[in-house]
Amino acid sequence: MESGPTVMRTFSIALLLLAGLALVACGDDEIAGARVRLITSAADGAVQGEVQLQAVDDGVGRVYPAKPLGDDVYVAPGAPPGKYRILSTGGWGMLWSGRTGSSAPLLRGAGHTPALVRMGKPRSLYVASGLPGQWTLGATWAAEWKVAAEGDRATWEPVDLRIEPLDEGVFALRFPAEVWSFGRLIRVLGTMSDGTVTAMQTYQVRDEKRAELPRMALVLAAVQAPLTVHLVPPPGVKQVPDGTPVRVRLLGVPLDHVYEGQSYEGRAQFDELAALGHALRVELPQSGPDAMFTLDPETWRLRQSLHVVAVDPEKLADVQLVELGGGFTEARVCYRGASTFGRVSFERVDAPPDAVEHSVRVRTHPGWQEWWLRTVDGEWLYMADDIEGPPHELLIDTDRTDGAGVRVSGRVPGAPPGTRVLARQVHEAYGIEGEEVLPERRLGGEGFEAAVSPQGGYDLQLPPGRYEIRVLGPTGASSRPKVMPFAPGAQVRLDLSMR
Repeated sequence: MESGPTVMRTFSIALLLLAGLALVACGDDEIAGARVRLITSAADGAVQGEVQLQAVDDGVGRVYPAKPLGDDVYVAPGAPPGKYRILSTGGWGMLWSGRTGSSAPLLRGAGHTPALVRMGKPRSLYVASGLPGQWTLGATWAAEWKVAAEGDRATWEPVDLRIEPLDEGVFALRFPAEVWSFGRLIRVLGTMSDGTVTAMQTYQVRDEKRAELPRMALVLAAVQAPLTVHLVPPPGVKQVPDGTPVRVRLLGVPLDHVYEGQSYEGRAQFDELAALGHALRVELPQSGPDAMFTLDPETWRLRQSLHVVAVDPEKLADVQLVELGGGFTEARVCYRGASTFGRVSFERVDAPPDAVEHSVRVRTHPGWQEWWLRTVDGEWLYMADDIEGPPHELLIDTDRTDGAGVRVSGRVPGAPPGTRVLARQVHEAYGIEGEEVLPERRLGGEGFEAAVSPQGGYDLQLPPGRYEIRVLGPTGASSRPKVMPFAPGAQVRLDLSMR
């Protein structure tokens, strides 16, 4: 029989073993602290670096180191229940959406199911569809950056973007370290799988201490707006052939995106162009490389149409005009026998640095024609002449404009979608010595039409003169015309009726 001390020593060892077994049985499940289950893409792999929980609502943003418990669950010993940002010393972070991030997750301790939090790699923007059942993201993306502190003075620079497809229709856009850094402004644009352009995603990297943390964006399609391109035929052609290609290119956005269209009955209709507050460039490939026309966003919004001359590049006559009013911004031509002005392209002619006068070369067709030219100063110049054909180059010296432009705006109560206000400039009989007199005529086309907004408003900006104005409904029904003279620089409020 064992002695007393021996029995007591054996009993003490047994107690220690039982206590150790109890601790093992309890394990990490009894560690007090907030818990989280992290989710990562298979392409990203496991989170790198030590996982940390940063308190959101404690007033100081205390950081608690977290330890893995297995099965992607982490616990931060001593961290009380609350809302936390999850990040790592390797630059990984939770994927927020929205300007300042979605609501931080509520994390609690043992006895509660850990909150699920998706994590992403540093300097990455993860994009996913905001309407998964309706839109699926495509793999085409582009980005630009600039220094936010310089504001509008800074130039947007392209980003060498790396695009990685992940699971569940999510794409990871990887940015270089010199771009995704404190004080940078970043904007991103992509397409859906059907080619629809997305809304613009714009972010400023504001976290100076943790600038590398990733972001998440739930992407929707951009607001769409229509544009009708009217192809004005050159002299001797009744109508531009059906199937003539027309391109519309987005300008001033990160993505080089082109819409392809074809004409039918003299029009190319684009029903859904991304409207991101940017300009458009309309191109007519069959009219030569110079047949490109820029449409600023305000003009597109007010008109929703563009009239351009589909020139024959083999029959062009170059005409030089001395610039007035700071230079020309637009050239419209209406050929004899027609009633529609269309834009034609032009370029500035090289001149010595000390030249007093500059001129532009306008590409038009030979023959009798009437012109309206708009200057930088908002003045208008009207001309009518018989232009000789190639290889002649005519230099026309003009010494004055015909006056400032006219603005006519108002409302069309009850106008259904697709309603337009049409202006036709009334020209008196006109002739030049040695030419027959032209009869009175009404000319419209480029710049002489305005779309009626959903709120019922319209806005026309016209050269000075006498006009016939009417409302054209979406079914072709026309109101009774009003004929009114507008002096140079006039600002006119004119409400119209559908009748």
